[in-house]
Amino acid sequence: MAESQKNLVKKEIKSLKHEYDPHERSEIGDRLADAVTEKARLSDEKKSVTSRIGSKIAEQDAIINDCSEGLRSGFEFRPTNCEVTYFYKDGNVETIRVDTGEQVEFRDMRPDERQMELSKAPEKEKG
Repeated sequence: MAESQKNLVKKEIKSLKHEYDPHERSEIGDRLADAVTEKARLSDEKKSVTSRIGSKIAEQDAIINDCSEGLRSGFEFRPTNCEVTYFYKDGNVETIRVDTGEQVEFRDMRPDERQMELSKAPEKEKG
């Protein structure tokens, strides 16, 4: 009975060694060159985007710090119109806020302020 048995033939796909021909090597080289170029372009783009986003994050950090400091201290310094009066006779300087009329400073004149400017000096009476 063994003589009547036929051989079994099955089809399978196996991964076997294949040597590239010159045309295949050329195609692989082209793919490699394209991939290297694209990677370099993407790396440059990433650096640019990272730099831009880093700048935007730094801007938000500055805002956060300013707001936090303002909330913590309860105040901020702002440019404010003031009227500064030099009392040469007494040697004092007074600073008044224009918006509220509040005196914010009253101090002795510094030596460099004691010399009255010609445009501020009282005119002599002609007579």
